[in-house]
Amino acid sequence: MSYREMNTLECKCGCGEMFQTRKTNKEFLNLKHQKDHNNLVQNEKYRSLNEMESRHRKTHDIYKKIMGKKSQMRLSREFLRGAGAELGLISNYTPFEGKQHPTLHDVMIITDKEDNNYLTLKKITNE
Repeated sequence: MSYREMNTLECKCGCGEMFQTRKTNKEFLNLKHQKDHNNLVQNEKYRSLNEMESRHRKTHDIYKKIMGKKSQMRLSREFLRGAGAELGLISNYTPFEGKQHPTLHDVMIITDKEDNNYLTLKKITNE
Protein backbone atom coordinates (compact mmCIF):
# COMPACT_ATOMS: atom_id res chain seq x y z
CA MET A 1 0.00 0.00 0.00
CA SER A 2 1.41 3.36 -0.97
CA TYR A 3 1.33 6.35 1.30
CA ARG A 4 -0.14 9.57 -0.07
CA GLU A 5 0.83 12.89 1.34
CA MET A 6 -1.81 15.25 2.68
CA ASN A 7 -2.99 17.90 0.24
CA THR A 8 -4.35 21.23 1.39
CA LEU A 9 -7.33 22.29 -0.73
CA GLU A 10 -9.86 25.11 -0.72
CA CYS A 11 -13.54 24.15 -0.53
CA LYS A 12 -15.17 24.50 -3.97
CA CYS A 13 -18.40 25.95 -2.56
CA GLY A 14 -16.77 29.36 -2.23
CA CYS A 15 -16.74 29.58 1.57
CA GLY A 16 -12.95 29.97 1.56
CA GLU A 17 -12.31 27.23 4.11
CA MET A 18 -9.18 25.16 3.68
CA PHE A 19 -9.06 21.43 4.45
CA GLN A 20 -6.58 18.63 4.25
CA THR A 21 -7.16 15.32 2.53
CA ARG A 22 -5.33 12.44 0.93
CA LYS A 23 -8.03 11.99 -1.71
CA THR A 24 -7.28 13.49 -5.10
CA ASN A 25 -10.91 13.97 -6.15
CA LYS A 26 -12.34 15.60 -3.01
CA GLU A 27 -13.69 19.09 -3.71
CA PHE A 28 -15.79 20.02 -0.68
CA LEU A 29 -15.03 20.22 3.04
CA ASN A 30 -18.02 18.00 3.87
CA LEU A 31 -21.44 16.96 2.59
CA LYS A 32 -23.16 20.10 3.94
CA HIS A 33 -20.87 22.33 1.85
CA GLN A 34 -21.54 20.18 -1.22
CA LYS A 35 -25.33 20.42 -0.74
CA ASP A 36 -25.17 24.19 -0.20
CA HIS A 37 -23.17 24.60 -3.40
CA ASN A 38 -25.54 22.38 -5.41
CA ASN A 39 -28.57 24.29 -4.07
CA LEU A 40 -27.04 27.60 -5.16
CA VAL A 41 -26.37 26.23 -8.65
CA GLN A 42 -29.91 24.84 -8.98
CA ASN A 43 -31.54 28.01 -7.61
CA GLU A 44 -29.68 30.13 -10.16
CA LYS A 45 -30.70 27.76 -12.96
CA TYR A 46 -34.39 27.78 -12.02
CA ARG A 47 -34.40 31.54 -11.46
CA SER A 48 -33.23 32.12 -15.03
CA LEU A 49 -35.74 29.58 -16.41
CA ASN A 50 -38.56 31.14 -14.40
CA GLU A 51 -37.86 34.55 -15.95
CA MET A 52 -38.44 33.09 -19.42
CA GLU A 53 -41.45 31.00 -18.45
CA SER A 54 -43.14 33.81 -16.52
CA ARG A 55 -43.51 35.85 -19.73
CA HIS A 56 -45.21 32.89 -21.44
CA ARG A 57 -47.48 32.31 -18.43
CA LYS A 58 -48.46 35.97 -18.26
CA THR A 59 -49.37 36.15 -21.95
CA HIS A 60 -51.23 32.82 -21.79
CA ASP A 61 -53.23 34.03 -18.78
CA ILE A 62 -54.15 37.22 -20.66
CA TYR A 63 -55.37 35.18 -23.65
CA LYS A 64 -57.44 32.90 -21.40
CA LYS A 65 -58.93 35.80 -19.45
CA ILE A 66 -59.93 37.68 -22.61
CA MET A 67 -61.42 34.58 -24.24
CA GLY A 68 -63.31 33.40 -21.19
CA LYS A 69 -65.54 30.48 -22.19
CA LYS A 70 -65.36 31.23 -25.91
CA SER A 71 -63.38 28.79 -28.02
CA GLN A 72 -62.40 31.37 -30.66
CA MET A 73 -62.05 35.18 -30.79
CA ARG A 74 -60.88 37.72 -33.38
CA LEU A 75 -58.94 40.57 -31.76
CA SER A 76 -56.70 43.41 -32.90
CA ARG A 77 -52.98 43.29 -32.19
CA GLU A 78 -53.19 46.70 -30.51
CA PHE A 79 -55.90 45.50 -28.12
CA LEU A 80 -53.76 42.50 -27.12
CA ARG A 81 -50.66 44.67 -26.68
CA GLY A 82 -52.70 47.07 -24.56
CA ALA A 83 -53.84 44.17 -22.39
CA GLY A 84 -50.17 43.34 -21.76
CA ALA A 85 -49.71 40.34 -24.05
CA GLU A 86 -46.37 39.76 -25.79
CA LEU A 87 -47.43 38.72 -29.26
CA GLY A 88 -44.17 37.06 -30.34
CA LEU A 89 -44.24 34.34 -27.69
CA ILE A 90 -45.05 30.80 -28.81
CA SER A 91 -44.48 27.33 -27.39
CA ASN A 92 -45.02 25.23 -30.53
CA TYR A 93 -46.75 25.05 -33.91
CA THR A 94 -50.09 23.33 -34.54
CA PRO A 95 -51.42 22.22 -37.94
CA PHE A 96 -54.79 23.77 -38.84
CA GLU A 97 -56.42 24.01 -42.27
CA GLY A 98 -53.27 22.86 -44.04
CA LYS A 99 -50.94 25.37 -42.34
CA GLN A 100 -48.74 25.39 -39.26
CA HIS A 101 -49.92 28.07 -36.83
CA PRO A 102 -48.01 29.39 -33.80
CA THR A 103 -49.45 28.19 -30.51
CA LEU A 104 -48.94 29.30 -26.93
CA HIS A 105 -49.65 26.19 -24.85
CA ASP A 106 -53.29 25.50 -25.80
CA VAL A 107 -54.17 28.76 -27.61
CA MET A 108 -53.54 28.84 -31.36
CA ILE A 109 -52.68 32.24 -32.85
CA ILE A 110 -54.02 32.64 -36.40
CA THR A 111 -53.12 35.76 -38.39
CA ASP A 112 -56.05 37.21 -40.32
CA LYS A 113 -55.56 36.78 -44.09
CA GLU A 114 -57.37 40.01 -45.06
CA ASP A 115 -56.06 42.33 -42.33
CA ASN A 116 -52.65 41.71 -40.74
CA ASN A 117 -53.62 43.91 -37.76
CA TYR A 118 -56.02 41.26 -36.46
CA LEU A 119 -55.46 37.85 -34.90
CA THR A 120 -57.77 34.98 -34.14
CA LEU A 121 -57.16 33.18 -30.87
CA LYS A 122 -58.49 29.61 -30.93
CA LYS A 123 -58.47 27.16 -28.04
CA ILE A 124 -57.10 23.77 -28.97
CA THR A 125 -58.61 21.91 -26.01
CA ASN A 126 -62.06 22.34 -24.52
CA GLU A 127 -62.25 22.77 -20.77
